[in-house]
Amino acid sequence: MNSLNAEELGQVPSGTATGRRFRQLRGVTGISVAALAVCMSLYHILYISGTLFRLHIYITHLPHLAAHVFFVLALVFLLIPPTKTAARDKLPWYDIVLALLAVAQPIYLFFMFDAVEESLARGILTPYQLGLTITTIVLILEATRRAVGITMPILALCFILYALFSNHFPGFLLGIGYNVWDLARYIGMWTDGIYGSLTSIAATIVIAFIIFAQFLVISGGTRFFTNLALSLLGHVRGGPAKVAVVSSALMGTMSGSTTANIATTGVITIPLMKKIGYKPHYAAAVEASASNGGQILPPVMGATAFIMADFLGVSYPVIAIAAILPAVLYFATTFVMVDLEAAKTGIRGLPRESLPSLKKTLLEGWQFIIPLVVLVYLIMVIRFSPQMSVLWAIVSLIVVCSFRKKTCLRLRDILGALESGAKMVLGVSTVLITAGIIVGVLNLTGLGVNLSSGLVEISGGNTLALLCLAAVTCMILGMEMTTAGAYLLLAILVAPALIRLGLEPIAVHMFVFYWGLSAIITPPVCVGTYVAAGIAEAPPLRTGWQAAALGVAHYIVPFVFIYDPSILMLGSPAQTTITFVTTLIGIIALAIVIEGYLIRPLKLWERLIFLGGAIVLIIPGWLTDVIGVGILALAVAQHMGRARAHHIQPTGDKRI
Repeated sequence: MNSLNAEELGQVPSGTATGRRFRQLRGVTGISVAALAVCMSLYHILYISGTLFRLHIYITHLPHLAAHVFFVLALVFLLIPPTKTAARDKLPWYDIVLALLAVAQPIYLFFMFDAVEESLARGILTPYQLGLTITTIVLILEATRRAVGITMPILALCFILYALFSNHFPGFLLGIGYNVWDLARYIGMWTDGIYGSLTSIAATIVIAFIIFAQFLVISGGTRFFTNLALSLLGHVRGGPAKVAVVSSALMGTMSGSTTANIATTGVITIPLMKKIGYKPHYAAAVEASASNGGQILPPVMGATAFIMADFLGVSYPVIAIAAILPAVLYFATTFVMVDLEAAKTGIRGLPRESLPSLKKTLLEGWQFIIPLVVLVYLIMVIRFSPQMSVLWAIVSLIVVCSFRKKTCLRLRDILGALESGAKMVLGVSTVLITAGIIVGVLNLTGLGVNLSSGLVEISGGNTLALLCLAAVTCMILGMEMTTAGAYLLLAILVAPALIRLGLEPIAVHMFVFYWGLSAIITPPVCVGTYVAAGIAEAPPLRTGWQAAALGVAHYIVPFVFIYDPSILMLGSPAQTTITFVTTLIGIIALAIVIEGYLIRPLKLWERLIFLGGAIVLIIPGWLTDVIGVGILALAVAQHMGRARAHHIQPTGDKRI
């Protein structure tokens, strides 16, 4: 194998991760749109930090949300073409017109909030306000289609039609039926619709964390975390695959997007995995499953943790702590599987001389650890708000990077991070704004209660049947959706039905979150694996099935914390420990079954025994734990005895 240059291993393009879907505008137009994006980020930072208030610029909550919607809609129409085949080097006149029409109502709300409040207090809208609101709602749906796809706008449109014609629906769907004026007022100007709590989350927490992630990217944080993983794990058996698991987990938790993380770290890890012997589809699957797992890893969890905290009415640390052990189970399973694959196929690690030095990596990149420590400390210990904590993390990153000339952020770097942050927030924000329409309809019509009652009725009140029905629903709704968008839909439509059965609310929301996220790596619509397969030049569908196998914890762990919420640290320490250890052993046994290898290939009957032990051990309960441990102990002893009898030595490098 050819020696690899240590400098090349850690290189990540220093440009911002804005994705290919955006227009690449030049000249005065490009500068103007970039300036608008920078202004969006700067405005939000000034508002969240309280600087505007200290400057005696008083902007109340709803006008702030109007400003956020203004920036989002304007940038979507200016930056994202209407179709995938449309030219990306010019801005057509009709998108300028659509941008102006879309922002008319947010501008009106921002400057005429007193008049709007008076109209709302009287329960009426003027014809002018109605026209503005309807236009904005229509263009919000179009902006969402451009940013994240057709699924979310169609769902929102169905809910709008339901609100208008619910008096014609049968059974538990029968409703009152609202006129256009009342519906537009409620979802277009009320705090339960477009300008509700979901848009508030986008305009504070989400945008702050995405800007932070872009500062990490542009300052070289991605390169540091990849180099750190390479220096620690690159030399061991199947090293680059383990590097992919670790580095993608670290970056995935902050990026908020599985596909963006694959595109960022996958360009490094996938070629390295292929170079040492992993098959292209397997290398792509490792990157896809690890990047997807980053969404469930604290502290950030792709910003979904903060949305979940808002839904449940609990503090963020409660969600972050609950997510720790399930995330460990997920990555432990993936880590074991890539190691077994390396042992089975004889894949060794990279030569140490081709890897970045751990000492040099830490000396050159220690500053990237400090902002993460600051972030976790402020949120978990000082209990600052998430958005203020992340702003201080950004400040600390800029300060520590300035200590060295090589990492010092210049003005153009800072402006680039601000511009990229504004662009990257567009997808999440459009989803949250559109989800606000759905929430508004649910609250106005009472459909949420009716839907949950209907699901419970269909399942016959059987918990397992309802969970299976919910899992399938979650996967379908999670297709072609962003992480936050998938969770929002599921939290609105599916979670209430499960909670009605008396299940733990945090466990229920984690359940729908996990199953919605699983759609990103589960065929046939597995957008994350398609991106990874493109980098690896591998068959997309084969990559998808392999990614689903590597991410098997996505499908198993949610059922565990429904039936035994102690794994979410909601029980006693003793019960939590027992549940975690037994589930970990069981799911690793399942990984052995999937790989078909322990210290030598497993025969079919051995795999069946391991599978039986894994299933019994994963089922909560002390009796099943004892039986499962016994089955697996006998299976391991028999397998190792058979290996010794045939004088078989483990294949591959012994180092893990």
